[in-house]
Amino acid sequence: MAGAAEIAKRANITEEQVKTVFTAISALTKEVGKKVTIMGFGGFKTVIKNARVGRNPQTGETLAIPAKTVLTFKPATPKKPQK
Repeated sequence: MAGAAEIAKRANITEEQVKTVFTAISALTKEVGKKVTIMGFGGFKTVIKNARVGRNPQTGETLAIPAKTVLTFKPATPKKPQK
């Protein structure tokens, strides 16, 4: 998981704990629907990536990349301080 080490370091928890949280959120979005928002933190949603044709960079050979569902995250926008 990209960024798990950095999140773990900042939150002072283990990488396994970070991965467990994201796995749980992924399962939650699949059960609830397309989007889950945690106020003040951000939103998670599932996106379907279409099947496509890719290319092996070493050999130049074309290969089929199957469609898949991925979890995306958009952080919440910070609130502006009130005057």
